[in-house]
Amino acid sequence: MSAPSFESSHHDAAGASQGASGAGGANPLALAAMQVNGGASPDGMWQTLPAVQLPERFPAPTAYVPLTLDAMMLEARLRDTPRETFGPIPEQTLIYLPRASGGFVRIALAQSQLLGPGLAGQYPQIKTYVFEDEREGFTGHITVGTRGVFISGQTDDGILRVEPVETANGRVYLSYRDQDRTDGANDFHQDDDHHGTPVPRFSADLVAQVQANAKVSAGTQLRIYRLAASTTGEFYQARDAGGGAADVLSSIVADLAGANAVLEPEVSVRLVVADASDDVIYSDPDTDPFDNTQSPCTLRDANRDNNKVVLDDADYDIGFLFATRGGNGASGCAWFVVCLTTDDTLHKGRGAGQMGNNGANSASGLLAHEVGHQLGARHTFTGSDGSCTLNEFLAGDSESGYEPGSGTTRMSYNGNCGTDDVDTSAIGAGSYFHSRSFDEIVTNVFSGDGVTCGTLVNTGNLPPNVDAGGDYTIPRQTPFELTGSATDADALTYNWEQFDRAVTQRPINTDPGDGPLVRSLPPGASSSRIIPNLQDLLDGVTRAGEILPQVDREMNFRLIARDNRMGGGGVAYDGMHIQVSGSPFFITAPNSGALGAGCTVPLSWEVGGGSIAPQVSALFSSDGGQNFATTLIAATANDGAASFVVPCASGADNRIKLQSVGNIFFDINDQDLSVTNTAPSVAVDTAGGAVDEACEFTVQFSAQATDTCGVLAGDVSVELIKAANNFTLGTPTINIQQVSATEVGVSGSVVVSELTGSPAQLSVRVTAQDACGLSTQDTAVAQIVDDTPPTIDVSLSPDQLWPPNHKMAPIWATVVAKDNCPGVAYTLTSVTSDEPDNGNGDGDTVNDIQNAAIGTADLQFDLRAERAGNGDGRVYTATYTAADGSGNDVSDADTVVVPKNK
Repeated sequence: MSAPSFESSHHDAAGASQGASGAGGANPLALAAMQVNGGASPDGMWQTLPAVQLPERFPAPTAYVPLTLDAMMLEARLRDTPRETFGPIPEQTLIYLPRASGGFVRIALAQSQLLGPGLAGQYPQIKTYVFEDEREGFTGHITVGTRGVFISGQTDDGILRVEPVETANGRVYLSYRDQDRTDGANDFHQDDDHHGTPVPRFSADLVAQVQANAKVSAGTQLRIYRLAASTTGEFYQARDAGGGAADVLSSIVADLAGANAVLEPEVSVRLVVADASDDVIYSDPDTDPFDNTQSPCTLRDANRDNNKVVLDDADYDIGFLFATRGGNGASGCAWFVVCLTTDDTLHKGRGAGQMGNNGANSASGLLAHEVGHQLGARHTFTGSDGSCTLNEFLAGDSESGYEPGSGTTRMSYNGNCGTDDVDTSAIGAGSYFHSRSFDEIVTNVFSGDGVTCGTLVNTGNLPPNVDAGGDYTIPRQTPFELTGSATDADALTYNWEQFDRAVTQRPINTDPGDGPLVRSLPPGASSSRIIPNLQDLLDGVTRAGEILPQVDREMNFRLIARDNRMGGGGVAYDGMHIQVSGSPFFITAPNSGALGAGCTVPLSWEVGGGSIAPQVSALFSSDGGQNFATTLIAATANDGAASFVVPCASGADNRIKLQSVGNIFFDINDQDLSVTNTAPSVAVDTAGGAVDEACEFTVQFSAQATDTCGVLAGDVSVELIKAANNFTLGTPTINIQQVSATEVGVSGSVVVSELTGSPAQLSVRVTAQDACGLSTQDTAVAQIVDDTPPTIDVSLSPDQLWPPNHKMAPIWATVVAKDNCPGVAYTLTSVTSDEPDNGNGDGDTVNDIQNAAIGTADLQFDLRAERAGNGDGRVYTATYTAADGSGNDVSDADTVVVPKNK
């Protein structure tokens, strides 16, 4: 092959129009599935597009972020990138990469070498880099070539893929998760002769080592294998975008980088393109030595045969043929042959894959799977339907059947086993190896046939120290939670895997007493796992690929910890054992309905085989079971009955968890429970009345406080409130008594006295507070009146005026007023005469009554000593009125006489 000149301008689009159409028309899925995220990376290198129209034949992921790349800026930033040292990457070259969910992350780069030295000199336009961001555990590979920039990396959300797509408006990039692909690149349809006749793959010692489940770890060394990449003419033409061999080689390197994003952190293996590939990359379908229409396993053997003729065995370590197939999907066939040239069966050239001819760079997942075989890993599925029946459960695969149904890890048949497919709709499959595959590959690569070729590099890394915790006995059909820990200098991710080999194939979600029941979940930040998946448990959903043990049996689990470093990831595991015995442990009540906040509620459960734990605790969740932050019962005997106080939180999304103490099994009640926080009910009764002769009245009062969840006498209070300061309130007598757990009675009395006004109002207020702090009060008003009038006695002096000399004479009044209540007062109401001032024969005078201050307490006034000449004498009358503060009054009068004669 000859290398074309390097065009640094590329064809990256400066923008994209929604209305544009690619070759073959618009792809409606492209707009329907897209995630729209605005903004640019902080360095301005990446720009998120609001929309993009993809070519119709391109299989758009179900979710992705479309972007443009400033390729010239990237090229300038990469010029001084340091070379990889297989240790931590120095923060010398820093750029931003797009996330699959939107946004950007800053990473450090180092220049790697995925091309043999000869090819690297021949194609300098193809560059590869490793990157990492230890803060977020973001690591991977970048390939820069004539077809653009390809990124594959490990993130906290699975494998990231960023790849270019040629549109009518130029080149755009898609950032997406590997599990969101729709091109079938993660579906491995292998032929029924994928394994052929079983043969020994490892030495007897290595088989014994793997079968003994001896602990295997990786990370201190990286094994680099040279891969002789062969192509059919059809593959060459599918990947040639006008740049010829450079385009094809750029595509192959990007595929290897994608596979390395799995192999390096998982099993400490890196693939590089062997210089020998230059002799087996064929551009013409009419002259290449392959029939692209044949099955992958036929092509596998054809690749072996061609390599044996064209290549020197010393020039490569593993061989793989890149071919195509129509439409989407990927299929492959490989043998356990790394380094081997023993014979036609055990030959390192026996590997081939057919990738979809749809414009996508879809070989990474297939490569990781097929190279996984070549490195020593068998299939891990145990299903008995669909493609799981193509390779009958031969002696080899029966040794590695550690996943239920189709399985979901890299060596499984995820999505290809019909009714035995694992349900990945809630939690997707993962681009990682099951720990069984890890055992097989690492054992072979570092202790078996794989040590006879390749290059070994010391990484300076160490595997984590992992502790899976103790062993337990749990009952059947009962949820449980696994918790372990690990330590490492790097940030770690974890996953738990069941490690029980299936003796025979079986339908998914069946439990014959052996084999796996629980699928592997992708690694994450937590070192705990709830089985079954918490949300499924809360929803009452049983998914294909995860069931609880149905029979008494043994179960084994591994906690796997990874530091996810490129160039040799640190991986280690620890195991624990579970003995399943006895009938299920489960809550019988409450399982649904409503609870009252603060109420004491009975809790009942079926102990079953859970009697292995002498005590249980009860926890409460107010967020639908996502978190159980409130302890209802710290510990109680595991005898099937207890009681708890409902927390003081209203809501409809509450759950109860009954947890074994000192064990791992538990149960959660079946449905959400509603909790209502209702305040107590209070009723107060009292009555008023009239004060007695001592101006006193005894107010009697009573009250009842009730609450369905209980109210305490100590939480009930009484308050006596005067409406005005017109009476004296005595010392009350109050009796608050606990009538029952839900009722408190109140009785009492108080003397009201010294009314200075009427009516006097006394409010009796009773407040009750329940255990949750909600309070209610009720008030009754007693009205006290004074209806007793005062007494008054009036006397005048002198009581007679003589002689009638027509002169004014002073009169003095003596008034005595009394009342049962304080505040009585009197006033001069009137002073009158029974004769007119100027009558006949009275001396012709006026104003016979003087200085009488009517309406006051005036006790002295003046009267004229005269009477009518023709009368029988004059009588003056002075009237006084006594009144109390309540409005009661009484009057009395006395007289002064001017007699006719003396």
